[in-house]
Amino acid sequence: MRYISFLLIFLCFSTLLFSQNIDSLKQDLKRPLEDTSRVNTLIELAKAYKSKKSDTTVIFIKEAYNISFKSGYLLGQIHACFQYGTWYRTLQNMDSALFFFNKSIQIASSVYDTVEVCKSLTQIGNMYSDVGEVENSIRYHEKSLKLGIASRSYEKVGMNLYNLGNEYKKIGATKKALGYYQTARLVFETINDESKLASILNTIGILYVDWLSFDKAIETYNEAFKLYQKNNNFQGEADLKINMGLVYIKLGEYDKAIESYQEARTISQTIKNVNKEVYALIHLALVNTDLFNFKEADKYIAEINHLSDQVSQKDIVALSYQGIGYCKLYQNKCHEALDYLLKCMEISKELQLTERLNSSYIYISQAYMCVGDAKKASEYFRSYEQTRDNDNKRVNDARVKFETAQQDKEIKLLNKQQEINQKLIVAKEKETKQQRLIIYIFIAGLVLIVLFLIVVINQYRQKKKANVLLAEQKMYIEDQKKEIEDSINYAQRIQKAVLTLSDTQGTLLEKSFVLFHPKSIVSGDFYWATVVDHWTIVTVADCTGHGVPGAFMSMLGVSYLSEIVRKKEVIQASHVLQELRKYIIDALKQQGRIGEQKDGMDIALCAINNQTLECQFAGANNPLYLYKKSTQELKEIKGDKMPVAIYERMNEYTNHVFQLEKGDRIYMFSDGYPDQFGGPKGKKFMYKGFKEILLQTSHLPVNVQCNMLDANLTAWVDYIDKSTGHKFEQIDDITIMGIEI
Repeated sequence: MRYISFLLIFLCFSTLLFSQNIDSLKQDLKRPLEDTSRVNTLIELAKAYKSKKSDTTVIFIKEAYNISFKSGYLLGQIHACFQYGTWYRTLQNMDSALFFFNKSIQIASSVYDTVEVCKSLTQIGNMYSDVGEVENSIRYHEKSLKLGIASRSYEKVGMNLYNLGNEYKKIGATKKALGYYQTARLVFETINDESKLASILNTIGILYVDWLSFDKAIETYNEAFKLYQKNNNFQGEADLKINMGLVYIKLGEYDKAIESYQEARTISQTIKNVNKEVYALIHLALVNTDLFNFKEADKYIAEINHLSDQVSQKDIVALSYQGIGYCKLYQNKCHEALDYLLKCMEISKELQLTERLNSSYIYISQAYMCVGDAKKASEYFRSYEQTRDNDNKRVNDARVKFETAQQDKEIKLLNKQQEINQKLIVAKEKETKQQRLIIYIFIAGLVLIVLFLIVVINQYRQKKKANVLLAEQKMYIEDQKKEIEDSINYAQRIQKAVLTLSDTQGTLLEKSFVLFHPKSIVSGDFYWATVVDHWTIVTVADCTGHGVPGAFMSMLGVSYLSEIVRKKEVIQASHVLQELRKYIIDALKQQGRIGEQKDGMDIALCAINNQTLECQFAGANNPLYLYKKSTQELKEIKGDKMPVAIYERMNEYTNHVFQLEKGDRIYMFSDGYPDQFGGPKGKKFMYKGFKEILLQTSHLPVNVQCNMLDANLTAWVDYIDKSTGHKFEQIDDITIMGIEI
């Protein structure tokens, strides 16, 4: 009793809330609203009335559509087009629905709203499913699935997996369907969406019934039932009880089946769902008929007839007529059975219920045979066979069409693989020819060795002496090599000590990272930072060359920057670069003569006011990337196209001044990362790819972003082409500095 009381209270409260919500939205429309607020309210009203299947829905959609396009409210345009599409889908107007869904996709794509694109793609897939175009349905659901994964919209991912399972089930690929259902189940478990998880389990249970795995079906239904109970989904509970009753019938456990149907009926009565109550009563009448409990069956038939005027779903009415007709036929009440079965047939034709119509034909055939009209019985049996064959042909055609498309894809893949194999064969033949040539050369050399063997023996002693001398020279070279390596390693320690941000702790650089990968032991790239008064000066530079020559240049750069900024207290970014250029030209004795070595450095330098967050930037060939947290955009501020060295153009460097905000990030870098070769095509990473990975990771903590950049670089460089075995090596020094304000 407490359970029933709770259901009644819940239903009354839900109905009251629904009515209050519509009234509240209508009151909002009476007040003066901004265009955006009015559009949003109209969309919510359209959704509310759509659930009531009211013609008023399209009035609200039309007004929202007109206002949003007049005011340029893009999100409103997306939602209005989407609602128009769903409305026309309910009217089975496919062309209009497709037009508005595609329009919603077009607008959503222009503002990179992948969630809304996902929704419309799913609806198009469902629409193709409605008309039996399985291949198109799968294509759109797969598109939506990829977008959902990319945008981490896991609820959309789960629903598209579920829809794909349904489509594969339609063409008889039930194992593949189960794979999609199980994956969808994992997704909904992960995001803790128990309502959709219960629906998935119910569908998996139905699949197990089709496979005659009744124990698994009952187990899965019970899991779903517990979730429906937990979330007070009473309609779901009623549906599951009927499904469980059908399984018990197949197992021959009629008492359990009747108990399940009775529970479904009780729940339906409590929530005042006449459609589901009649559905349960039909099954109770059928099972009692099968058990020859005709009196009990007639009692349920009387209750069905009593409630028939209150049934809102015509398909349930058709089912009730068929169920009663079956029961009457079983009791040998042939004329009564025929009346009900003919009514079922008419409704099934009207609603295009193919399966229901087909089963009606066979029962009508039996009813006419029962009343002694063999001619009519034969006509309806032929109708049954024709409908069955057409239905089977439709399913087979859909499956064949899909399998043909899959085979075409496989053939294309095989052809591509054959092309690759042919290239490998040509390469192998070339390699074999080269090896054969090497063998011929080796044989010729061996002959020469034999001819000169006597000479070699005579010179043996001299060679022995030479070998001793060579061994001594080798030891000397190895000692020299070790000394050089020790010197370079020591230089590396010196460079690491110089390249540090330790003296900037507690400043704007607290949230920063440096990704630093020299090509050799020491680097021609360097980074440097200092604080003068209330200014933080940071720079990343790429000197001519790498290894030891580059390292010398980097040490010159660090030394001169320290003198210019710390001693001379030059703060303005462009002035710092101009001073540094003078020092470099003087140190390298550059005069700009033809053929003179073009040594120097490309550099990006920032001066940030710690109090006002004003930022000055000057660049020599190198840009600065600015990530704005407020708009989630990555902007490029270009440097001047001249190095820090003598050059054909010796203009002053441009001093870019802009305002930073909390959460913004700035990035300075050398060209090593974008110019690195690797990946599946063996091409450069490029600045476009570099910008994309910075934009994708700028919302992460700086240390995590640094790790992501490092991991991406490693994967790019370490990629090995499986067909050629080619490996990539680092081609230049790599430095990236990122600072979060």
